[in-house]
Amino acid sequence: MSDYVIPEIKATEAEMISIRHYLHANPELSLEEFNTSELVASKLTEWGYQVTRGLGKTGVVGSLSKGDSPRTIGLRADMDALPIEETTGLPWASTAPGKMHACGHDGHTTILLAAAKYIASPACQFNGTVHLIFQPADGKLFVLSAHRIEYHVAYAFLELINVVEENPDFSGNDSFGSHDVNCYFIWR
Repeated sequence: MSDYVIPEIKATEAEMISIRHYLHANPELSLEEFNTSELVASKLTEWGYQVTRGLGKTGVVGSLSKGDSPRTIGLRADMDALPIEETTGLPWASTAPGKMHACGHDGHTTILLAAAKYIASPACQFNGTVHLIFQPADGKLFVLSAHRIEYHVAYAFLELINVVEENPDFSGNDSFGSHDVNCYFIWR
């Protein structure tokens, strides 16, 4: 991957850092992600997504169609924290006793929100439908039949957005190989 950062995403850096710090300081355990899902849903709504809440109790799906392509892509991020006491002393350390984002799901959620904002912007030439899946309770699969999303599990960098934009004929369910940025995708 290159060091290139899309200027419109770079412009949201301070906002996204603030969101991540907020999420990190306010962790919620599996199926208790009520404040997190509210934040996610409000941001997606603000950016023009059709939002479905309460999937798998606290899950959120944001859907947006742009252009006229029938193709659909889904990106997934997990939102839950772990039952661990944080002792980092960071200014944005957990304020919830016995709960911590020790596995990076605050980052996953924020990265997907950054992608969401960019995809919704006029600068993004995405042509198709995107479903952004904010999953509660990492490791548990929820059937999102309300959206009739049929997806194959693969790990992908969020840089997939660049691949899709630069290669409109891209198709398939290829792995882009990241276990750090846990995003599932489909392209059909």
